[in-house]
Amino acid sequence: MRPLETREELEWIPAFCDAALPAMDGSREVLVGDLLPVGFAAYAKLFHPIHEDLGCEDENLLWTTPWEERYGRGRPDQPFPARALKWHDLAHDLELDYGPGMHLADFLQAMPQGRWPRRLIGPEDGELDVDTVYHLMRLLRPHTGDQDCLCYWPAERCARDQSLLLVAPLSALLTLHADPRSLGSPTGFWPRDRSWLLLSHPELPFSLLAGAGLLLEDLLRDKPLDGIQIGLELALQHR
Repeated sequence: MRPLETREELEWIPAFCDAALPAMDGSREVLVGDLLPVGFAAYAKLFHPIHEDLGCEDENLLWTTPWEERYGRGRPDQPFPARALKWHDLAHDLELDYGPGMHLADFLQAMPQGRWPRRLIGPEDGELDVDTVYHLMRLLRPHTGDQDCLCYWPAERCARDQSLLLVAPLSALLTLHADPRSLGSPTGFWPRDRSWLLLSHPELPFSLLAGAGLLLEDLLRDKPLDGIQIGLELALQHR
């Protein structure tokens, strides 16, 4: 991996044209087209998984703080046995409509007492889990070949408030995630030929993927991944 100091590699991506990413605080409507460039054959939303704590035997136990009970964002004090849940499957269990505009508040409305149960742990904002990264690498490899990729972290995700752009192989997506010294999953990740783009906004519990139609077909067929087709006009909601 090696750093780049030019912004020319970023200017084709609307989300990175300004010094700061578009805020997801509700102050203005943000569309997929405000983050991803036009011209791709297909666009998709990749939901970050919800996890079920298999060590929590009391199904009636609830999270207690406002942040935890609204979004399931609590964390157990120790490592715990868990299994990943797709948004699609949880929506089915709660008899909710699963669609491109779905967000965490939809689950909250259907849960007992309007609070997240302690056994469920909500998705991470801006971060892909290691299993999702592994399956994404397997999905993207046939569409990437041997070319290098670019990894981008905006200033707000860097300790020194200075953005970072690296050139790295596709396998770096997993290496960066596993290395505790790294910044975690990059906010932007794409190959040199710009044939696809993966974007994980640090304030969203899902990632966005743009690419060829065949790539979208592969994503929707991939059972471990939780993806759904979207359009550039879709409004993005924080939670």
